[in-house]
Amino acid sequence: MKFLKVFVWSLLFISFLHAQDFIFSIDGNVIPSNSLLKSSISDIKLKNELKDISEKEEKKLDYRLLKSNTFRILFVGDSMVEAIKRPSKNICNKKRYECDYLFKRGLRTDAWTYNGWYGVSLILKIAEFKPNIIVISSGTNDIYNRETPYQIYKDFTKLINLINNVSENVNISPKIIIVAPPIPNDKNLNRVLKKRFSNMKNIFVIQSKKFHLKLWDGIHPNIDSSKIWAQKIISFIEKVSKN
Repeated sequence: MKFLKVFVWSLLFISFLHAQDFIFSIDGNVIPSNSLLKSSISDIKLKNELKDISEKEEKKLDYRLLKSNTFRILFVGDSMVEAIKRPSKNICNKKRYECDYLFKRGLRTDAWTYNGWYGVSLILKIAEFKPNIIVISSGTNDIYNRETPYQIYKDFTKLINLINNVSENVNISPKIIIVAPPIPNDKNLNRVLKKRFSNMKNIFVIQSKKFHLKLWDGIHPNIDSSKIWAQKIISFIEKVSKN
C-alpha cells in the first residue's frame, strides 16, 4: 500500500512540474485542466466536447458491462512476452478471452518496482483492465546481468506485492502465474522460483525448461516453439483458473 501511494504522489509531482493537472477518462483520453481557463466561447465549446466524451464513455461503459464475464489475461515482462504475443493472441481470440500485454525488451524484473514509469504503467493497466490472471514472464535479463536466483526471487516478490496492493485497491483478486525463463543455463532459477512460491496462495510457476523449446539465438524461442509455448501457458492458465 505504501508503494502504491509513492507512485500516486509521483504522478502528482510530475503534473506539478509541468504546471498541468490532468483528468483521466476510462479509455485513456486525457483532458488538460488548464483548458477550463479559456474564454466563455471556449467554455461552451469545451462543454460540448466534454458532452461528446461523456456519451462516448457511457457507450464504452455499457460495452464493458456486456463483457463483464469475459476472461481477462494480462501478460507482463520482457522480450519473452513479445515472443508469445502473436500466438497467444490468436489463441485468446479463438477462445474469446481478452488478452493484453505490457513488455519491454531487455527489462529486468526489478524495473517494474524501481522505475517509476514502468510501475505507473502497470498500476494503470491493472486498474483499467482488471485482469483475472496476470502472467509474469521475466528473469532472463536478470540472469544475464549476473543476478543470483535468490535476488531474482526477491525482485519477483516485490513485483507481486505491488500487483496485490493495486488489485486490492480496485477490488480484484487475480491469480499470478510466473513463467520462468526457458534458457538452458538459468542458474537453477526455474527450480528456485518453483520451490519459493509453491506454497503461496494464488501464485503459480511454469517451469519452462521442461518443455525443451528450440531457441533460435540460445535465448528466444523460434516461431514454432513460441506457438507451443503460448499453448502451454494458456493451457496452464485454464487449469489454474478452475481451482
